[in-house]
Amino acid sequence: MMNQTQVAQLIKENYRALYLTAGRAANCPMVQSDQFSWVNNQHIWPNRIYGLNLKKDLAEDMLREMVQGMASGELPEIITTSMFTQPKNYETIFARVGLEKKFEAAGMALDLTQITWPATKSSEATTSFTTKIVETEEEINAWCSVVMEALFEQPIHRMEAYRKVIAQLIWRQEIKCFMAKHGDEVVATSMMYRSAPDVVGIYHVSTLKAYRGQGIGKEITRVPLIHAKELGCRIAVLFASKSGESIYRQLGFESYCTFGRYGLLKQKNE
Repeated sequence: MMNQTQVAQLIKENYRALYLTAGRAANCPMVQSDQFSWVNNQHIWPNRIYGLNLKKDLAEDMLREMVQGMASGELPEIITTSMFTQPKNYETIFARVGLEKKFEAAGMALDLTQITWPATKSSEATTSFTTKIVETEEEINAWCSVVMEALFEQPIHRMEAYRKVIAQLIWRQEIKCFMAKHGDEVVATSMMYRSAPDVVGIYHVSTLKAYRGQGIGKEITRVPLIHAKELGCRIAVLFASKSGESIYRQLGFESYCTFGRYGLLKQKNE
């Protein structure tokens, strides 16, 4: 495996490439520049400002303008930060312009050449379920519904904008969506995105609350990793919440960096 900075760069680049791919596929409003980039999809994924690379003496004024755009809806609601974010004192400036941390995720990576799991389903799962690649319109709808409820915790009326993006993406060679079913019900999801011949990212891992703690989340992560290894990928990357990090460590992932998500400071009467 490469050193920490090199792996963190791979994670950041996979994330950036996925947002570019998703934004273009769904024809979302988007801007790519050396100073910062964004994709905006009606308050639902893909909906981020990322790649901040601001000069220190100009950063505060530019961020104040960005905050105004975020408040008006012209810009996405969330800024993603990483170890590469410039200026380095961005947190101090964020606080001055009215931004607060909403979420923190570990950037994790796995050397796929070292995994030795069997191709068959893990025996750890306590619920009977099957996994498969999403292929039909009906499966797309069910998959998106689970992500909206279990991962995004967003109202269902926002699903159509998200579904349109996924419906465009799943036919692309570099993307596969996976689902776990208990009987006829879709209960868990994941997505793999191959940004380079040897690098794959795992995204949108979610499990309905009623089925958590039963090994399904681990399995719906393992399945795309096996698929990626069969395609010749050597490195897998993902973002992990604090609650999910231990599950990914069981699969062999290690933490290399931290990513933050910042949004508008909530007012006291909100």
